Amino acid sequence: MKKVLCSVSFVLFAGIASFSQTWNQEVAVIFHENCAQCHNEQGIGGFPLLTYTDVLDYSDDIQAALEEGIMPPWPANPSYRHFKDERVLSDAELATLESWFMNGMPEGGGNSPAPPVISTDALMTDPDFVWDLETYEVSMNTDEYRTFVIPLNNTETKYLTGAEFIPGNTAAVHHYLLYYDPGTDAQAADDADPGPGFGTNGANFPVPNAVLMDGWAPGSYYQGELPINAGSEIPPNASLVLEMHFAGGHLGETDNSQVRLKFSDNPDNMRPRWVDPILYHYPPCLQEPWLIIPANTTPTFHQESDPINVDLTMLTVFPHMHQIGSTYKVWLVNPQNDTIPIIDVDQWDFHWQYWYTFQQPIHFEAGSVFYSEATYDNTAANDDNPNDPPILVTLGEGSGDEMLLTFFAFTYYLPGDENIVLDSTILSTPNLELVDNWNFYPNPSGSKFYGLPLDFDAIQVFDPMGRIVAEIEPSPGEFIKVDLSVQPSGVYTAVIRKGNAASVRRLVKN
Repeated sequence: MKKVLCSVSFVLFAGIASFSQTWNQEVAVIFHENCAQCHNEQGIGGFPLLTYTDVLDYSDDIQAALEEGIMPPWPANPSYRHFKDERVLSDAELATLESWFMNGMPEGGGNSPAPPVISTDALMTDPDFVWDLETYEVSMNTDEYRTFVIPLNNTETKYLTGAEFIPGNTAAVHHYLLYYDPGTDAQAADDADPGPGFGTNGANFPVPNAVLMDGWAPGSYYQGELPINAGSEIPPNASLVLEMHFAGGHLGETDNSQVRLKFSDNPDNMRPRWVDPILYHYPPCLQEPWLIIPANTTPTFHQESDPINVDLTMLTVFPHMHQIGSTYKVWLVNPQNDTIPIIDVDQWDFHWQYWYTFQQPIHFEAGSVFYSEATYDNTAANDDNPNDPPILVTLGEGSGDEMLLTFFAFTYYLPGDENIVLDSTILSTPNLELVDNWNFYPNPSGSKFYGLPLDFDAIQVFDPMGRIVAEIEPSPGEFIKVDLSVQPSGVYTAVIRKGNAASVRRLVKN
């Protein structure tokens, strides 16, 4: 249904869009902002979409992907819940692209905007700790779990505020989980195994007292530190414990993954952050007797958590299924019996799994209960089904098995948490008529952006991490100027406020 609606809206908005769009003036910025990070010479997109010529070469494929609603990749339904930095084209952007395609894809006058500089390096540029795992040769042709250990050598309590996992062998690595061990069990297990790390089974924690802090699955990427003082609390003299799952079929291949970590600069002002699969695939949480998916069926399963026993602040959510997953919806019911939407992955894609960060932290009260509904497609119609013909699939850790988990990252609640803005686009509304036909020029720009005089209350400019980098007060009759000369290149968000209304403009600094 979503694909049909996307296609209809794509055509509908094209009918009302201006027919003057060109690559140089309106279209390039859409591709640079939404496609370039994956579609570059070294990216996972498979082909570049950086220049006018690039886009012409793949125009048929691009139009098909847009009409089907599969690009940019964002499995969550934005009509159910918006998230920070979501990869979703707006109706206006869809209208611009459709109009441009329909009118022959003109390049336009002037200079073509410079493609963004795509870094092949890690997204975390200033880590406090870099862990290069020992090179490991996969020793099984079936699913293999290998756990690696390294002492953190911390003499005081540390708070982990960010983690970036960089897989060395993207084909073989199925997922990773990062723990800490407060004792010596993990190191003892490593010492007893002659190879790098030690073998585990994936079904349990690597060692009994391990505490989960982070996870990665295909599609995940580092989203930066959150502007809230919460981190995973690591006691003194702990060891980092990293469990790797290597998918079957990669016997003899090697992997040399890396983990980059960021710790708080102000540990005395931190709250502990916990990561936990509040919704899991066993009874009593699973409402069905067992996760069993017969061949040629499309069954539905349900989950219900125990009531939360203390007020908490939810920061991120990570739903997890395997290859025959189809949909996964999660919601919360609070003590007042209000239903709060959490996430609706209405187009599950095993290759794109994210830690979804809420635009504002969500306060869930003591007594709240989480619910879910999930479907699987174990038929030949599912192009991602690993079995042809389909076979019985049951609960298991292997890539050919299935799972149903939702991880949450949360901290204890403090009044005002729900008012923290992590993504300024939450402030956007479409009804600020004052600026419907108003914009900044030049855009893109190398430093300064200008606008005609405008009646407004205030303008705030946010960087890609959601931090305010400029604030402008009105000066009647004067031109508006935004100076980003001291800021790095990137896409900035200018929020223009008037009364209770707000409107957003993107500023591209190149």
